[in-house]
Amino acid sequence: MGRQGIWAIGVGVLMLALTGGIIAFAAGSGEPVPTAQEQAEAHAEQSVAAVKRAKVEGIRLWEQRLAAGGYSRTSALPDEELCGKQWTSLGLDSVYGDNRRLFVRECVQGAADKMMGG
Repeated sequence: MGRQGIWAIGVGVLMLALTGGIIAFAAGSGEPVPTAQEQAEAHAEQSVAAVKRAKVEGIRLWEQRLAAGGYSRTSALPDEELCGKQWTSLGLDSVYGDNRRLFVRECVQGAADKMMGG
C-alpha cells in the first residue's frame, strides 16, 4: 500500500468521525436526557404548582361572582365546568401539562374552603 492508500484510509477515518459527531450532535444537541426520577420530580413540582394556582383561581372566581351580585355565598361557588373553562381560557395546558383534572378539583375545593372560612 502506498502513500495514496494510507492517505485515503486516513481521510475515510476522519470522515467517519466527523459524520458520527454530526449525528450525535443532531440527535441529542449535547443535552443529557432526564432520568425517570428527574421526570417524576418535575411532574410532582408541576402538580404542586397547579394545585396552588387552582386554589387561587377558585377563590378569585368565587369572589368575582359574589361581587357581581345575584349569588348567595354558596351559589357563587365555581363548579367543575367553570373551573375547566378557566383552565382553558388561561392556556394552562402549556404551563401545567396533564394536570387539568387536578386543577379543576382543587379550584372547586379552594373556593369551598374559602367560603367555609379557610
